[in-house]
Amino acid sequence: MIATWIVKVWQNHRLGEYAPSWGPEEDHSPNSLFAAAMHQGGWSMQIPGPELYYKVLPKHHVRVHRRRGVKILGLWYYADLLQESRFLRPSGRGGRHADKWVVSSDRRDRRRVFLQDPDDHESWHVLRWTGLPPEGEVPAFSDKTAAEVLATARQPVRDSPDRLP
Repeated sequence: MIATWIVKVWQNHRLGEYAPSWGPEEDHSPNSLFAAAMHQGGWSMQIPGPELYYKVLPKHHVRVHRRRGVKILGLWYYADLLQESRFLRPSGRGGRHADKWVVSSDRRDRRRVFLQDPDDHESWHVLRWTGLPPEGEVPAFSDKTAAEVLATARQPVRDSPDRLP
């Protein structure tokens, strides 16, 4: 209801004494000023590339394990490209995250993470979760059940009559 009022009333109301200096006697509204600005300067809409998605995801700084890959949020991820010599050595990064690789992940989709290429920082590689079935099959875990399984696995084992041996 508020959005409808903004579009129908506010954006179309006459500016009166707040009209622009280049047309004080003309009838102007916020919509007409926006249209004038677009007519004068044009609209340069740029659709961001897919790399922006990887850049805004949460980053993890990890080391690459030779046989297992990388561990992100308790799960292991791997791709054959991790066997390339450039990934088998430390990243060369300095500072707080010295010799670690940058990996981005989306908590809502645990099936894959994204590894930033060391030679071209604008390209990213997809690493699949090692617990996934082959491509094309539906995974048994979702992001929610994966978190529950990991939480259960972290709990200490206690002798209890309701627990199976």
